[in-house]
Amino acid sequence: MPNNRAKGANASTVQANSTATDNAVLNAIDSLRTDITAELVTLKKDICNSVDAKIDSLAENLRSEIAGVRTELQTDLRSVKSETGDLATRVERGANH
Repeated sequence: MPNNRAKGANASTVQANSTATDNAVLNAIDSLRTDITAELVTLKKDICNSVDAKIDSLAENLRSEIAGVRTELQTDLRSVKSETGDLATRVERGANH
């Protein structure tokens, strides 16, 4: 019978060691999960900031391009109006002679 008691004590020790190991593994997994989550949050913020900066830069470039095109169109429109006015004046002069 003493042998059965020793087996029971060994089983209890094995179970306690197993539980301690399981807890250590679960704690390590939880710690990794926390670290990975923090890294992912930081990475997400960095990506969002980078995308926002690129969008701002592109928006500024587009505004500049649009302003340039607007100026060119206004200049061309003034030129067309001037030429049209000159043509109308010449047509009127020709009609009056």
